[in-house]
Amino acid sequence: MEQLKSAATLTIESAAKKGDEIEIVVKVENKAGHKFPTGFPSRRAWIHLKVVDKDGNVVFESGKPNDGRISGCDSDEGKGYEQHYDVITRSDEVQVYESVMVDTEGQVICKLLKGARYIKDNRLLMALKRQ
Repeated sequence: MEQLKSAATLTIESAAKKGDEIEIVVKVENKAGHKFPTGFPSRRAWIHLKVVDKDGNVVFESGKPNDGRISGCDSDEGKGYEQHYDVITRSDEVQVYESVMVDTEGQVICKLLKGARYIKDNRLLMALKRQ
């Protein structure tokens, strides 16, 4: 568990209200020493972002854990897999970092030996140390 806690960091780079919208820029940095998460098909990491108002009321939430699933995540709802997002604008959009494989017939699979190719691999590369 200690290794998982230090495998990646998430930093809020900026947060600003623009009219009726809030723009939050986050930075995710891999500190694992290899791609994060690993390439085993069931391993994934996601961003759970919750915005509350001054009274503690939730005004926006993406990636909420819900009984072992991720709310809004297409793969958890039996709809294939969650696409990669550069910008999240709705609560049913979730940034999930993972590798997704398909078999020779294009069906999403979780068995390594049946995998023919990746249709999604947005795992985080390891950070390069500058000297």
